[in-house]
Amino acid sequence: MAETRSTPVAKKVEHAMHMFGDVRVDNYYWLRDDSRCDPDMLSYLRAENEYADSVMSGTQPFENQLFAEIRGRIKEDDITAPLRKGPYYYYKKNLQGKEYVQHCRRLITDNKTEPSVHDTMPTGPDAPSEHIILDENIKAQEHGYYRIGTCKVSPDHKLVAYAEDIKGDEIYAVHVIDSEALKPVGQPLKGVTCYLQWAGDDALVYVTMDEILRPDKSNIVAFMFLCYRFGCISWGQNKAVMYAFTTRRMICFLLISTPLRAISIYLLHQKARPQDLSSRLMCPSLRMDSRC
Repeated sequence: MAETRSTPVAKKVEHAMHMFGDVRVDNYYWLRDDSRCDPDMLSYLRAENEYADSVMSGTQPFENQLFAEIRGRIKEDDITAPLRKGPYYYYKKNLQGKEYVQHCRRLITDNKTEPSVHDTMPTGPDAPSEHIILDENIKAQEHGYYRIGTCKVSPDHKLVAYAEDIKGDEIYAVHVIDSEALKPVGQPLKGVTCYLQWAGDDALVYVTMDEILRPDKSNIVAFMFLCYRFGCISWGQNKAVMYAFTTRRMICFLLISTPLRAISIYLLHQKARPQDLSSRLMCPSLRMDSRC
């Protein structure tokens, strides 16, 4: 029988929190580390994981057998249903033995035909070549954890914006790349949510967070260094806040119409019902229609 390690015991560090005229003491607040780099916290987590592995070591053969059976029932090399957008079919592809997907597209040779439910993406040697826009497997090699929250192609199909989380804390960095050359365009937007929408061919709307990681502001950034005027807010070469609010009872997210006619910025009360959505930004007139 495998030797069982001693149970890890977290140290107690008194931490008083003053709120609403009350004082709450949390002796384990030190375990919260959004940066994921505190040596004491990491050491304790490693000890917890090693203890769990020690206790569960006797079930490892069964776990391996169960995992192999589950994996054997999954078709690993598969693609999603192709989505026709403009001159391309867009789809995601899984590869045998890989953990992540590839974001791909194929050119539509006869783009003049009307879209139909009977459309079939051509494959084979005579079909247009597949173009891999983003390979999550390659990106994930650099990180212990990796997740793409959103991947959006611009309306003119020249730019791709994607939000990646490399820690598992749902704090994203948004990157924009050239869809053909696959090279970065501009600087990444760090510490934001995964809510993204293109506002035309070269302007991206994204949502930032407040100090306790709730979506709170809608922002817009241009990648062609144009200058617009939004309502009474002027913004120049880089980015500006489109809509912001201070109440802690609201969260912010984005919706967009297809084809691009309107971007909706919704403010949702944390206790509200879905039909209680409010506040909309209308395009292309860029006029705020407040419904709060």
